[in-house]
Amino acid sequence: MILHEGDSYGTISGYDYILMKIGNRVVNEEGTKYLITDTRVPIGNAAPHFIGGWNTMAAYKGFKFTMLIDTKWGEGGYILRLLRDRAANRSKS
Repeated sequence: MILHEGDSYGTISGYDYILMKIGNRVVNEEGTKYLITDTRVPIGNAAPHFIGGWNTMAAYKGFKFTMLIDTKWGEGGYILRLLRDRAANRSKS
């Protein structure tokens, strides 16, 4: 991870593809790989939007039962939102 001032906690940065106006990725002259940007851009977020948990214990005649439920929601939400926004911007041009 690279930290930039103003980014949310957990933001993952990486290189983006260079795109044509119609949204197709640009390929190198040999046609063997896609071209990428020189600078890194936000591509995801590792921090979930919600973290929760529940723990309970029951005992009866010397037997103990313990249960723990742990959950995290929202991972990847930033990536999906970013892709949706980019697709909407491409359709406008």
